[in-house]
Amino acid sequence: MLAGVSRPSRDRYVGTTLGGRFHVTRPLADGGMARVYVARDGETDTRVAVKILVPRPGPRHDAMLERMRREAVALERLDHPNIVKTLTHGPTDDGGFFIAMELIEGPSITEFIKANRTEPEGGIQLLLQVCSALRHAHRKGIVHRDLKSSNLLVAKDEQGRARVKLIDFGIVKLADEDSLSGSRQIVGSVHTIAPEQVKGEPLDHRADIYAVGILAYRLMAGEYPYHSRVPTETITQHVHAEIPVLSDPGLPYGLSDIVARCMAKDPDDRFADVQELMDELSATLDVPTAAFTRPVFSRTRSIPPTEARPEAPAERPRSRVALLAGGVLIAAVALLWVLAR
Repeated sequence: MLAGVSRPSRDRYVGTTLGGRFHVTRPLADGGMARVYVARDGETDTRVAVKILVPRPGPRHDAMLERMRREAVALERLDHPNIVKTLTHGPTDDGGFFIAMELIEGPSITEFIKANRTEPEGGIQLLLQVCSALRHAHRKGIVHRDLKSSNLLVAKDEQGRARVKLIDFGIVKLADEDSLSGSRQIVGSVHTIAPEQVKGEPLDHRADIYAVGILAYRLMAGEYPYHSRVPTETITQHVHAEIPVLSDPGLPYGLSDIVARCMAKDPDDRFADVQELMDELSATLDVPTAAFTRPVFSRTRSIPPTEARPEAPAERPRSRVALLAGGVLIAAVALLWVLAR
């Protein structure tokens, strides 16, 4: 699922069998309290990925255990070609927890585009696959909340075509969980966290749409729209900084407006849902949205540099959040969040 890591040969799980079915063969990635391994499925004789929560008694372990159980519940609801497929889950013999899922072998979406020198139209097609996965999740009442490059892997399907796989639902928000917890925790990733996440406000599927805009900007510009060496400054920029504009004349007509609308500070100024976003993105390619329910890279329209472009429409209104006195408070809260990660 993720880039390989080197671990000592004496790993507590290598050589063990989980759930009487999955024989762990080697470590794949280490996330601290949770580790990912490659295992052999005894029922199908295929390689799979197994995510294991290492038991470490205490409040942090209890929180991580609840997070992984919630991730397992979310994955059970989902069945989509652009979302990692879960097989089963359960407790480990030492008091931990595991989730067995399909093994995705491939680079992140940004690594794939860089390595393959993908044109903007090809990047948009990959984004449409991401949106298709999110549309399915949102219809199931699931908000991902951690959409970023490392959680979007690109693998080859049976026909050798590129297929995006959305992974890691570790901090998902389920539509029916608010009744179980009244806390408003700041969760997300520094570069893709939505303004309402930073402020600890209630959020919905439009937080994922914001992240799609951030991801689209990075895929097209080669850098994040908001970045600082100090994580808290990056987080604060999501709330207060102006929305940067994609200005590359080689990009498909209308794409800059779409990305800016995704990144609106106010959720009400973004696309109402992922379907509306998909319609707009597919229009830049003159390809019907339905074409992206499958990982098909069809021929797409590209406007030559010498071809006259139609006059650009008036810029959509964008939410400009002025610097507020509360900015210092936001940064302080964000710092607590970073330290707690």
